[in-house]
Amino acid sequence: FKDEKSSISLFQIGYEQYKSIELNQNKLQRYKYYSTSKFIHPAAKKDKATLDDFISTHGNYYVNKVSTGVFAVRQVKFDFGSEEAKVDVEAYVTGKIDLKALKIEFIALFEKADQATKDTMNISVKQGTIGGRPELLQVDFSSKDFDTIESQLLTSWNNFFLDSSKNRENASALSAELMLISSAVHVFYSRTQDETANLHRKYNEARKRINDLQAQMLGIDMALKRTKFMIEALGEGRPGNIRELL
Repeated sequence: FKDEKSSISLFQIGYEQYKSIELNQNKLQRYKYYSTSKFIHPAAKKDKATLDDFISTHGNYYVNKVSTGVFAVRQVKFDFGSEEAKVDVEAYVTGKIDLKALKIEFIALFEKADQATKDTMNISVKQGTIGGRPELLQVDFSSKDFDTIESQLLTSWNNFFLDSSKNRENASALSAELMLISSAVHVFYSRTQDETANLHRKYNEARKRINDLQAQMLGIDMALKRTKFMIEALGEGRPGNIRELL
């Protein structure tokens, strides 16, 4: 959830993956398939010169696999009209802040409020999608009818994914797997021994840098946990010098 000055937002996130399309290297090695392959950009198909120019501009990775489906994220924003009212609601909601708890407190506050306050209170919905029909996720609470918020949100969410499953022509690319180009996937591609050695050197340098960063992250995490443990060991309200703990 997201806590703002006079409002609290809850987020829904979901996705469905329908299929993955992977480049068939054995088929691509037959020259006739280069003209129809959707994985190879038209500007990289003609000859070695155009391929080299394409690589120098766009890099030497190609899309090896594409996963398609739908993704949705939705924000449900409870606006309490004032920061004071929002703080009061947070004080009543114990434990995890979820839709059911916010709905109960929001409706209780709304029913007790005067008309001027009611006019400032609202529940609004925003959504974003990859693929599918985003209009199915739209829910309008401008009528101030908040009793059915849970059922309306659940129904619209389910309708989006059910419709997307039935009408898969609305699916879109969710992720792509990139691989380094080689002569196995493009007949015009070639690399000298020096270029290959230089590439491996850069790869090893990058891998070493990643390993170093991961080790640093682990050290920072362990130091943070140790510090928190020591601070808690002092006891709440007891004096202590933080420098002594580090």
